[in-house]
Amino acid sequence: MTQTSPISAQERQLIIERWLPYIPQGDMSPRATQQLTDAMWECSAPIASFVLNRVAAWLDGAVPFKGDDVFDVAWSEQEVSSPVFSKKGRAPAKPRVCTISRREDGASWTVSWSMAKYRDVPEIAISRVDHEGQSLGIVRGEITTGEPGSGNRERFSDCPPPVKGTVEGDIEYGAFDDLCDFSQAIRGSLPEGHLNVPLEQAVTYAHLERLKDIMPILAADGGLPGWLCAYRHLMVAGAANKAAGRWMSGQYAPLIAGLRERGAEWGKSVMSYNDSDYRCCLIDFADGSIGLFSDNAASCAVEHAYVARLEMDGGAVTSVAVHLLRGSDYEGLVTAIGEGHARPDYVHDYASGTTSFPGGRDGWAAMTMFLWQSMADSTYALKDGRTEDDCHYWQPDAAAVSAVHG
Repeated sequence: MTQTSPISAQERQLIIERWLPYIPQGDMSPRATQQLTDAMWECSAPIASFVLNRVAAWLDGAVPFKGDDVFDVAWSEQEVSSPVFSKKGRAPAKPRVCTISRREDGASWTVSWSMAKYRDVPEIAISRVDHEGQSLGIVRGEITTGEPGSGNRERFSDCPPPVKGTVEGDIEYGAFDDLCDFSQAIRGSLPEGHLNVPLEQAVTYAHLERLKDIMPILAADGGLPGWLCAYRHLMVAGAANKAAGRWMSGQYAPLIAGLRERGAEWGKSVMSYNDSDYRCCLIDFADGSIGLFSDNAASCAVEHAYVARLEMDGGAVTSVAVHLLRGSDYEGLVTAIGEGHARPDYVHDYASGTTSFPGGRDGWAAMTMFLWQSMADSTYALKDGRTEDDCHYWQPDAAAVSAVHG
């Protein structure tokens, strides 16, 4: 979301006086790294839950929204197969989709209601439709049915009975700006007083107290998240990256020296550890700069490897630019990175402590991957790893070569 003016001292004070997630300092153990990454995704989850609840009541409440001078509305149902629920003796519910399209420029969003993939509870999701008609998820959350055991997934021991219709939501990677844009777009079409609802009727107990504390920030944005909430979201990410950066800046030298000593260099061998799920090595680029290759084959993500290109001054790393490796031609991608023909997805400057995401949403995924895998490589690769020379990253698959050459 584009910030229209510099943040004032009063606005910044408003943010820091309200709830902010805990960000660990010092050594980045696996537990600390989990807390660090959780902080970035959890900081805006109460806001996401509130938006989902209010959007659901607006579009599908007692008086459903049917469009106005700003938006057209269309409803549809989608076929879906769900073996999880068919085993329980009932057919899966058809997702209901509401498409709202802005008349001025054709910008479109979808709001869908369906059953959660692995839990027998309803959920709601908001997505943005891009210019090619593809749906990009923004936020989703589970809707409490009011039945015992529904809602409050964190199972607080002292939580009150679940309230029907409350939502517990989560932001998709890098999608908070999209949520702010959507919220500000629809704000003028909401009925008067629609946002003035008891918060106990909007979000689950897991998010309730935090939402209450940050409501003044939402109020400053007009009742739904806008640029001030977006600034807060980036501020938390920046603080988390600074904490990780202070630790990681001291880990590069021993990691580089250790990999060099063990011969873990691109084109020669990799350091393999954790049952060979993790692999890493150095990359020496033609201009003399150094890169760190890291791969987590056990990851569920589509992209699970990256190259972190390091800028150095006097042996100290001054900045890191992380490139996700997409597809299977890692050797070609590494060459493009070395020649400066590839745009990084995520950049952190250690000197200034600034973080940027040239890759947009992919940049947030690259950041999370880098924080986890750089911690793992620095902590375990040299201690537990072994070198592997037979590596498919730069060696062509024998079967593929045979097929090509007959």
